Amino acid sequence: MQIKVSARHTDLSGSLREYAEEKAGKLVKFYDRLMSVDVVFDLDAGMHRCELIAKADHHNTFVAREENKDPQASLDA
Repeated sequence: MQIKVSARHTDLSGSLREYAEEKAGKLVKFYDRLMSVDVVFDLDAGMHRCELIAKADHHNTFVAREENKDPQASLDA
């Protein structure tokens, strides 16, 4: 499974990147047909957004979005 972590309008620390890769890697336990996961962090008006886009076989795509003052908390939610 491929995992891509990126950021828009903000800098991404190495520890947050590693944490996001670790969390995204655990998604296979819930759905073993995942092909790739994109984790995108964004900063807008002081709020951190995290968006996970998980692509699976047979053109299935799962999307989750969360917003929080802390980027790690937005990923956890």
